[in-house]
Amino acid sequence: MLIGGLLLSGVCTVLFGFLQYTEGTTFIVLCFAIRSIEALAVSASSTAGAAILTHAFPNNVAKVMGALESFTGLGLMAGPPIGGFLCDAGGFRLPFLVVGGVLLCCGVCLWILVPQQPDENKGEKKTGSLLSLLKLPAIIFTSGLGVVIASTTSFLDPVLQPYLAKKYKYLTPTHMGLIFLLFLSVYAILAPLWGWIADTKKAAMRFMIITGLIIFSAATVMIAPSPLLTDYLNVLPKNQLWMHIVGLATMALGIGVAASPIFNEMLYAASDAGMEDSLVTNGLVAGLYSAGFSIGEFIGPTASSALVQKFGFPWATTALGGFTLSYAVVMLIFYICDYCCCPKRRHVGPSTEEEKTAD
Repeated sequence: MLIGGLLLSGVCTVLFGFLQYTEGTTFIVLCFAIRSIEALAVSASSTAGAAILTHAFPNNVAKVMGALESFTGLGLMAGPPIGGFLCDAGGFRLPFLVVGGVLLCCGVCLWILVPQQPDENKGEKKTGSLLSLLKLPAIIFTSGLGVVIASTTSFLDPVLQPYLAKKYKYLTPTHMGLIFLLFLSVYAILAPLWGWIADTKKAAMRFMIITGLIIFSAATVMIAPSPLLTDYLNVLPKNQLWMHIVGLATMALGIGVAASPIFNEMLYAASDAGMEDSLVTNGLVAGLYSAGFSIGEFIGPTASSALVQKFGFPWATTALGGFTLSYAVVMLIFYICDYCCCPKRRHVGPSTEEEKTAD
């Protein structure tokens, strides 16, 4: 899946660069077809990659996911300027040819360098299935957390830039790029730190999730800022660019704190249910993890566009903060109930080989 997904996504990216030679209905149909196939390929490779890495480092899952998120942030930061440079240098087609070529090279390198994963679907514990995972309350609530985080993160993508450009007419495209770069930089730099804390202080993971959601909800009412804080309570200033910048940086901080323990939480829930600590289980968890974030990334921009059009940006971000805070309350109630009902079921992580031998 990892290698095949990379190779297929590389081919689709190269093909997309040649769509400039098509027109009308043919162009639209090919766009949807190629991008749909590419989406399947990317989801396959990303899910397989996360499963392999977390299985290879079972005691450092959050650190691994933090490192992955850091490189994702670096890619998001480097992508626009590199793509713009390539487009200026060689036109529409060149960025897709370069990126597609890099993906194909990565796929070939992994084919050569990454060893074949052994079949570990043998053991005393059950490997489980997707349906059995979806029956676990901890999996449902934690997957929902991924949807919430992804939707709230992508909420600003289509609406923040037009809002700032209209409110602060002196901002140039470079200024806009730096503002968005700040958000990604804070997230990418701090993600490994939150992963290290989640792996080192496993008992604090649920506290990190609740704290991160609260920080995130507080940041969202600072970005506009919320009319509740400017018009009614008069505790925040209006029309101050620094307030938007502080809000974005704080939002990136909250996202990192809340998102880092998610994969660990899902793995622990599967292990608590008796599923074997194997590549199969890691793959199922990685699939649900990716699905939750992908659903959220679809919901966020769709909801933000509708809310901003009807209520305006300040009230839309206020609703976003309320929504995030509400889910923090839901997660807190679930954690309390889970602890009270099953205080002995929860452990600190999947068993290592040394622990299995000792047992």
